[in-house]
Amino acid sequence: MQSSLKTVLREKPSVVILVAADIYAAAASNSSNAAVAEGVVRVVKPIIAEGIPVLGIKATPHGPENVPACLMRAGKLAKRGPTNTTACSMVADAVLKVSCVEAAARMFPVLRLLSFDDYLCQGNVCPPVIGNVIVYRDQLHLTSAYSKTLANALQKEMLAAAPHLAGLVSEQSR
Repeated sequence: MQSSLKTVLREKPSVVILVAADIYAAAASNSSNAAVAEGVVRVVKPIIAEGIPVLGIKATPHGPENVPACLMRAGKLAKRGPTNTTACSMVADAVLKVSCVEAAARMFPVLRLLSFDDYLCQGNVCPPVIGNVIVYRDQLHLTSAYSKTLANALQKEMLAAAPHLAGLVSEQSR
């Protein structure tokens, strides 16, 4: 970690984007979510002190089962007609937990949090299919097809959190 931090401080990127899936972060350190969040704060403080914005992306909801497998089961049960995806939906209150990145942003508000919960859940339901696109490729990871539908939202959220990136985005668009 220290060599990565030294590289970031030496290279001085326009922005650092941080994502941590809690199931991996806590397991890797054999620690609690709060302890991992404290570690995130320790890492981002020197980066932010150098004037480099850090954007933390909240982890996606982690469901109880593999979504494509659930959809296949639901399709087999339906036999004819459209698959009822309700059986594969997740209850938002059960899966939208405070992630270690979100907890870190609460401890150190200069770390800007980007959350896509509103794009992944509708009310108290996180459906497996949104706009005819399967959202998850397993229990946690988004499909590339659904990720592409979030491109404009990601750009909007990033520019709101780090307006100085607008010049870079417009250069990339040319």
